[in-house]
Amino acid sequence: MIDRLDRTLTHFVDEGRLPADLAADLSRELHAPRVDAKQRLAELAAYAGAGLATVGLIVIGGQVWSDFSSVIRVALPGIATVGLLVGAWLIVRAVPVLTEHPVRARLAQVMGVVAAVLAVLTTFMLLPPVEGYDGDWDWHFAVAGSVGLLVCFVASRWAAGAITTIGLVVLGVMTGISWLQPLVLAAGSSPWPVAGFLVIVGALLCLLLDRYLPPDWLTRVMGLGLWLIGDLVLLTAMVGYPDAPDEPSRWAGRLSALALIVVGTRMFARGGDWTWAFGAALSAAMLVGLWSMVAVNAGIALLLAGFVLIATSAALYAWHRRSAARPG
Repeated sequence: MIDRLDRTLTHFVDEGRLPADLAADLSRELHAPRVDAKQRLAELAAYAGAGLATVGLIVIGGQVWSDFSSVIRVALPGIATVGLLVGAWLIVRAVPVLTEHPVRARLAQVMGVVAAVLAVLTTFMLLPPVEGYDGDWDWHFAVAGSVGLLVCFVASRWAAGAITTIGLVVLGVMTGISWLQPLVLAAGSSPWPVAGFLVIVGALLCLLLDRYLPPDWLTRVMGLGLWLIGDLVLLTAMVGYPDAPDEPSRWAGRLSALALIVVGTRMFARGGDWTWAFGAALSAAMLVGLWSMVAVNAGIALLLAGFVLIATSAALYAWHRRSAARPG
């Protein structure tokens, strides 16, 4: 079938009925991309070898790390960070369009994320945390995370993709929570600083940053996950005893879960992918189940909510069929 289409395209080009560049584009779209097994195996071997070598260096370093001076402890990860960043930059610069070289793009992303992790270690060595923990905020963790986040952001602008996106989100969440420690200490047992931060970051990833951090579906999934985790923490907030009156944190969690239901339903209805539907469904189940635990049996509440949603679905389908059958 494909060969026949190729012959047809060639015939149209010969007769002048179709431009040659357009025929070439159509031919590339029709042919499934070939998988180069040797190249993929070579890439896998390189990653596996780099991983084993890294583990070996960590083991050796752990054995002799205490024998190094503080200058060497800072210099080793610092030099490795700079070297990896320069290598990633050279890989990106060597090709005019990085998206046409997926192996090089993934390699540059891996090097950038590893450089970010080593930048965190370098900052730790340069600004060592205080010994022990007496309940005060240790700002060293926040500063080290910020340096690593900055390095990962630079690498993501050179080679944007799934690897750098995951690195950015993980480092961003860890760094943000580190900077929130004064609020966490001031709030005591209330979970609102961390949970509210997770909800805000999740909403930003879903609604705004997915267009800047490819692939968009992965950014959306991580955003929905953070949003749901933040809601879960707020919905299960408890002080004192299990039957204590509802805290403001619980009401904030209910409002946030309701907002996710509304946003997810609206985005899916307007043509969004199924990640929005799953996010809205999980948020609804979590909202109904955890809210009903203080009033009625959670199972009964979930069963009733399920029947309500099924009836709503049937009504929407009936409405759609009547609208489609209506003339004009």
